[in-house]
Parts: sequence; structure tokens; C-alpha cells
Amino acid sequence: MTYADSWSDLVSTALVGTSRRPLPPAADHAETPSGDPAARLLERAALAAIQRRAGQRPSPPPAPPPAPAPEETAPYLDGPALKRLNTILDTRRVFLAEWLHYAAATGKLLPPEYLPDVLSHAKGNTIAARALTRVGGARARWLARHCSVWSYLLDFEEAHPDFFDPELWATGTATQRRIQLERLRRTDPEHARDLVARTWANERAETRYELLKAWEHGLSRDDEPLLLTALRDRSHPVRVLAAALLIQLPDSDDGQRLTHHATHLLRTTGAQEQETITLTPPGDVDAEFASLLSPNRRTTKTPEERAHTLLSHLPLRLWIGRLGSSPADVVSKKMDDTVRDALIAAAVRYRDLDWVRAFLDDVGRHTFASNNWFEQLDALLHQLPAEERCDRVAHWLDDPDIPETQTWNLLYRLEFPWVGRLNDILVEQLFTSPDAPDHFGVIAPGAENKLDPGLYERLAPLAEKRKGSREFRHLVTTLEYRYTMLKELM
Repeated sequence: MTYADSWSDLVSTALVGTSRRPLPPAADHAETPSGDPAARLLERAALAAIQRRAGQRPSPPPAPPPAPAPEETAPYLDGPALKRLNTILDTRRVFLAEWLHYAAATGKLLPPEYLPDVLSHAKGNTIAARALTRVGGARARWLARHCSVWSYLLDFEEAHPDFFDPELWATGTATQRRIQLERLRRTDPEHARDLVARTWANERAETRYELLKAWEHGLSRDDEPLLLTALRDRSHPVRVLAAALLIQLPDSDDGQRLTHHATHLLRTTGAQEQETITLTPPGDVDAEFASLLSPNRRTTKTPEERAHTLLSHLPLRLWIGRLGSSPADVVSKKMDDTVRDALIAAAVRYRDLDWVRAFLDDVGRHTFASNNWFEQLDALLHQLPAEERCDRVAHWLDDPDIPETQTWNLLYRLEFPWVGRLNDILVEQLFTSPDAPDHFGVIAPGAENKLDPGLYERLAPLAEKRKGSREFRHLVTTLEYRYTMLKELM
């Protein structure tokens, strides 16, 4: 009996009187059985009051401290580079991601005393977080494991790709658990299947989908039972992903059945030069396949919209030979914008460069009509190596068939650093072209942070000719800052 329970019982007894209700048992202390019940009640109440005010049960022993962070073997950054980092952390955090990117390329590490501030300010920036997994070393990962505010870093962890962390599997976010599962599947796929089977029924739908993504590589027939369970999941995205994985599973009867139904969703119609890709109603299909179409009935959806999620998950190889002889042949045909959006999403999902390049080659002929075509181009371009994607944009700048305003707007929205021929074209447009003042107003908001900082020595003399332009001075001053930052790290 706890002290609080004893006090409550004593109060109840006092209210009705000891003649009508006996004293409660004295479990916490010895008591003389004889004597006036009312007097004993008052004695018990006095003792209980003291216990409630001053008594305290012993706290459980503290948990053992975590093991110390591993010792680092790489050298630490020092000198002017760290002075620059102090300035960036204090007043110029816009340059933190770039500084970390260059610092990671040196092979050196941040001194431990800088890690808390850098971990706090790198949150929410993908470029900074990826660089920090390298320049932060083992101590940054150790801190991320023991502080929830910094645990985001574990979503980007690239070190020790085959090391499975049981604690992170048990307590991490959905993304962190998926990363651990991918690692375990490389070394012990049977154990990975057992872990998922134990928790699958109790996981949230978003977590089930994330964990199932770990099966996108290294599929085998042993994975089929789990995939069949996921195919009947109550969550529509989980069912769709399971179907896409089963279709990729060699020699699977269920996979072949789903492939047969899926490949009949799209077909070509019309004469050879006017072929159009259209969505075919699913027709006579089993209930499992019908459940893969979007179940949302709250809004009016076209058949293409209902099939979008499924089409965006299906392997693109299904369409070669049915819709065209190659990705470029398929992409060149007319199709509903929703179907095109789904195929673009699939190209990005599977990082299929043949399809990515086919869609990008089509930009001059087809302007994406959907509201998110800027985001689509950005996603497609990010699948390519940096120089190739910048060359693509440079080509569009030179293409008279693509409206100039669209290209400038695209350039402004692209988040990656500009390299290669794109820099040369932009220098021409910004500094030597007769139209430079008009173009500068569009490019300048991003140019100072995206142009190659190595251009500073080339552009500084040109900027002297435009002393009256505050925008030009700001651009060159920023390039100088970035250029000096880079030199300090070399």
C-alpha cells in the first residue's frame, strides 16, 4: 500500500467514523492492535501526513553511462578555415553547407568542440547533413545517437554500410530503421525478414511503407511470403509497393499475374506517326489488382489519376516493347499529362538514367503542362552527374525554341551548384552581353551562391566596369568570400 492510498483510506474512515468503518490495514508500519480506534486513527493520520510531506521512496539506480565516442584517426581542420567557420556560424550561415562540402573533400575532421553548433545549424539542409556525415567523423554520429535533436544526421549516415545497429533499429525513425534494415539484408537477409515479421502488424502505415523500401535491392524468392502479406495490407501505398516488388521477383507466379494485369493498363492507339499512349480500363481483373488503384472516392478522379500511384511504382522495363522500342521512343509519343507525370516519377524512383535522359531530351519538344513541371525537371536533373545536368541547362539557354523566360525561371529555382559550360554562358549573359542588365535581374538572386567561386579572379576586373551597380558589387563580393573560403580549405 502506498502512502497516498493509506491517506485516502484514513480520510474515508474519518468521514464515516470508526464505529461504522474499521481502520484500514497498516501495511507500511507496525501498529499496536489495542486502544481506542479513534485515537489510533489520529496517530495513523499524523504519521501518514509526515510520510506524505517528507517520505520518499528510493529512486531506481541511474542507467549506466553510454560507451565513450570512438577515437578519431584523421587529422583535424585548423587555422584560417576554422576562423572562417566561426564567422559563418555567427553571422553568415548561408555558407555553412558549402563550407562543409569543401571541408569534407579535404579528408580532415571538425574539432569536437565545433560539433554541437554545426549539428544544430545543419539541420534541415540535405547538402550540409551529407557533408557532416564525413567531416563530423565518428563523434558526430555518436552525438546524433544520444541526442534526439541531432538524430537527423543518422538519416544520411554513409559510414559503415554493412554495420547493423540493433539499438537504432529498435528506437530510430522510420528512415533510420530502413537504413539499418538495408544493411542487415546485405549480410543476413533471413534475420532481416524475421525482424520485420515480428513488428509488421504493429507498425504505422508510413513505417511499413518505409521498411518495405529496403526490399528494393537484393530481392529473392525467400522474400515472397512477406511481399504477399504486404500485398494485402490495409494501406494503399504499401500494397502498391509490394506489387511492384513482386513484379520484379524472378519466377514468381503472383508476380507474373500482376505483370499481366499491369502491362495492360497502358497501350498505344492511332497511326504510327500519331501514336498516343492511353490508359486502358483494368477490365476483368482480380480483387487484389483492383485494390492497387487509388481507393480515394472523396473527390472526383479520372482513371489516369486513380492509376497514378501504381504507374509511378511499376518498373519501367514493362513498357519497352509494348509502348515503344526504347525509352526515347515511348517518351516521344503523346500521352495524358497524368500518365507522363507517373512515368517521370518512376524514372526518378528507379534512377533509370536512360528514361531520365529521354524525358530531358524531350524538353525542347514538350513543355510539361502540369503545375509541378519545375519540380519534375529539378528531380530529373538531380539524377545526373553535376556537369551533365549543368550542360543540359546550358543547352536550353541556347535553344531558341524554349522560351527564355522559362529557362531563366528554371535556372533561378535549381538548387545545385553551377559548373562547366553553364558558368561560361552565364558570365557572358551577366557581364558581356548587350542584354546583361535585363538578364541580371533574373539570375542575380541565385548567381552569387551558385556560380563557381573560382570565377572570382576572372569577374573582378569586369565588375570594375559596372561600379554603379550595387547588384554587381554584391555578386562579386560574395564570389570573393566564397573563393577565399575555398582557398583556406585547400
